Amino acid sequence: MDDVRIDVGLYTHFVIDCSQVDFTGIEKLIFTVKNSTGLKDPPVIRREFTAGGLQDVYITPEESIQVKNNAFWDVDKVLTNGQQYKMTDNGRVVLRFGVGECID
Repeated sequence: MDDVRIDVGLYTHFVIDCSQVDFTGIEKLIFTVKNSTGLKDPPVIRREFTAGGLQDVYITPEESIQVKNNAFWDVDKVLTNGQQYKMTDNGRVVLRFGVGECID
C-alpha cells in the first residue's frame, strides 16, 4: 500500500487510481482516513467515488489538522444491494508539517 501524504494546515491534493475497478454491481467506493482502528470511531476524512479512472482527492486545511500521527487510510466498496466490503489493506498516512497556514 502506498502512503498518503497530508500537508498539515494546508490544502493537499493527491490522486487515487480507480481505473482498474469494474463498477459492475458496485454503487460507490469510499476512501476514508481514520485516526484509530476502533469500529465506532468516525473517519476524519471521507470521499466517495462513483466512477472509474483517476480520482482527485482534495483535503482541506481544517480536515488536515484533525489527522493524527499513525492515522491510516483504506477503500471500501458498496455494492448496489447495500453491502459494504473492504477493498484494500490499511495504508499509512504521513503528515508533513510546514510553517505555512491557511486557517484563519
